[in-house]
Amino acid sequence: MSGLAVPADTRWLRIGTAGRVAALITSNACVALDLSTGRSAPLGPLDETGDTDAVLGRNDEWIAQIQPDCRAVVFNATSGQLEKIILAGAAKFGVLAMTENGTFLATYGTNRTARVFSMDTGQLERSLPTRPWPPTKLAFSPDGTLLAVALDRAYSVEIWDWKAGSLVSRLEGHRAPIVALVFLRDRRRIVTGAHEAAVRLWDIESGRELQRFQGQLTATHCLAISPDGSRLAGSGTDGVIRLWDLPSGQQVGALRSSMGYIDQLAFDTPGTRLVSGSEFGIHFWDAPAVEASSPLPLPAHQLRHDEAH
Repeated sequence: MSGLAVPADTRWLRIGTAGRVAALITSNACVALDLSTGRSAPLGPLDETGDTDAVLGRNDEWIAQIQPDCRAVVFNATSGQLEKIILAGAAKFGVLAMTENGTFLATYGTNRTARVFSMDTGQLERSLPTRPWPPTKLAFSPDGTLLAVALDRAYSVEIWDWKAGSLVSRLEGHRAPIVALVFLRDRRRIVTGAHEAAVRLWDIESGRELQRFQGQLTATHCLAISPDGSRLAGSGTDGVIRLWDLPSGQQVGALRSSMGYIDQLAFDTPGTRLVSGSEFGIHFWDAPAVEASSPLPLPAHQLRHDEAH
C-alpha cells in the first residue's frame, strides 16, 4: 500500500471513477490532484461555507463544481483552466453527476429538481419530476441513458430514463439515507449502499432486490466495481474496505486502512489498483494486494441470515 497526503485543511475530496484524479475542497479552494504524479492545480473560487460539490468525468479529464452563484463550472483537471460555464441553477448544497464521456451533467439542489444539461451547449436537456426530498447522490449508467437519484428522507432511489423523462423503477428497502450508487456495465443492475450495514444489488427494470452483500458492519459511504465486473469494493465508517465476488455475492477479501473512515473508492481503468480516500488522505492498493486479501469473519447475526437462505 502507498499513498498521498492531502492538505491539513481538506474538508472533503472526490476521486474520479477512472482513479486518475481527485478533487479536493479545502478551507478556501478547490484543487485538482493528479494521483499519479501528486501534482495539484488550483481551480476556481469557493463558497466560504464550503457547501459545494464536485464531480469528475470524461475519463477524469474534467471537474465540474457548483459555484456560490449556483452556476456549474467545468475545469480541465490537468491545467486547472476553465473549460465552460453552465447556468445550472442547481442551488446550494447540490449534488452532481457527469456521464463517463463528459457529454451530460446532472444537478440536483435545494430547488428539489433533477436537471440534465448538455456539456456541449450548456442548454437544459431535461427536468425530472422526482419526489420532493433532499438529494444524497446522483449517478449515470455507463452508457449515460439512465440517471439514478437517491432521495434522503425517502430512503429510496429513483431510476430515470432521463431523455424520455420516464421513471423506470423505484428501489425501496433501505432503512437509512442512500449515499453510494454504482451501476453495473450491463445497465440492468445497480448496487446501493446507505448509512446502515447493508449493501444491496437491484434489478433496475423490476426494482427488485437481487442480492444483499454480507459482511458490511457499519454505514456504507462508497462503492466501486472493478473494470472486468468481477469485484465489488465497499467501505465506510470503520476504515475497512470489503471486497466481494460480484457474480456470487461472497465476501472474498478485506483491506484495513489507517484512516478513520473512507468515503471514496475507485478502481483505475486498467484494473491494476484500487484507490481509497477521505479528508485524511489517499491510499493506493495494487491488484495483487487486493486479490491476496482475506475476508473478515461474518458476525453471528449475518451467519444466521446466510444459513436461513
